Amino acid sequence: MSENNQNKEVAEKLSALAEFITIEIEEGSKSGEELNNKSTKLKIIIIVLTSLIAVVLGWSFLGDFGKYSAILLSAILTGLNTWDAFVNYHERSSQEKRNVSKLIVLLKDILLYLHGNSEPSLDEYKKFKAQYDQINEEYNVERDKPEKPPEAPK
Repeated sequence: MSENNQNKEVAEKLSALAEFITIEIEEGSKSGEELNNKSTKLKIIIIVLTSLIAVVLGWSFLGDFGKYSAILLSAILTGLNTWDAFVNYHERSSQEKRNVSKLIVLLKDILLYLHGNSEPSLDEYKKFKAQYDQINEEYNVERDKPEKPPEAPK
């Protein structure tokens, strides 16, 4: 294969890699924003519900109805807090943002390397591809690792 054809092939591979990264950046940004919105909504609901329980308990004129309502609202609150801890939207949103940041840096590096470079090397492509694979591996490992239990106070 001539050197010119090889350079063209490497440039096409780098362009394709840049396109894949662009798609992942767009999808990761969208996913991160959706997860952040879910986290915010859930936190607001929990805060409102907690306040409502305090108000209901403070209204003595409600009598037993107030107590039973507070118990029911507390059960719902417990369920929401458990769900929040289970799905952990906030942490997942942060993971998406960290991954997107790494991909943006890699994409900039690729685009700067390609800009005005008529002879991209296969070795450079392999380095960029290895970086891309490493970013994806780190993301997958981070997503799969179990949550650390909170440390007990000393």
